[in-house]
Amino acid sequence: MIETFRQHLSQSFSSEAQLDGAVSGLSAFDWQPVADLFAMRLPEFDAVYALPGAEQLGAEIAQARGVPEVSRSGWPGAGGEVLILSAQLKDGQAEEAVFTQARDSGWQVALIAAAVEYTSLGGRARLHRHDVPVRAAAQVATTPGGLIFERRAPERWNH
Repeated sequence: MIETFRQHLSQSFSSEAQLDGAVSGLSAFDWQPVADLFAMRLPEFDAVYALPGAEQLGAEIAQARGVPEVSRSGWPGAGGEVLILSAQLKDGQAEEAVFTQARDSGWQVALIAAAVEYTSLGGRARLHRHDVPVRAAAQVATTPGGLIFERRAPERWNH
């Protein structure tokens, strides 16, 4: 199921800019394997917050799990556990900012999930300082020849 998504990504591995463009141009159909994976395999959460670029994915996951989406215009006061969802985890600054907003608004961050994680850019390390789990559907690493799927210690989803 996720293999289709990985194949789509691998066609854009000549540069980070090309992969960025491929991810930003994904259709609802292209996002579906990631949405299915996350909806089935991620632990429980009460709401989904999708960063810019991950809105379609967030809507699919929220619908599959039967939970609301948290709007960027404000955090509901009830609190609970939220999934922070990112299309691409790079240096982790955007995800960290949302983590701080969630915490300051009385929410617990269950985890941060990314469709694509750039392992060479340190986002996971930045977020681990906050003791929040990070999961990624696909991990890519930068090499002199371009991007490749991470081989050092990739996450295994047991598809």
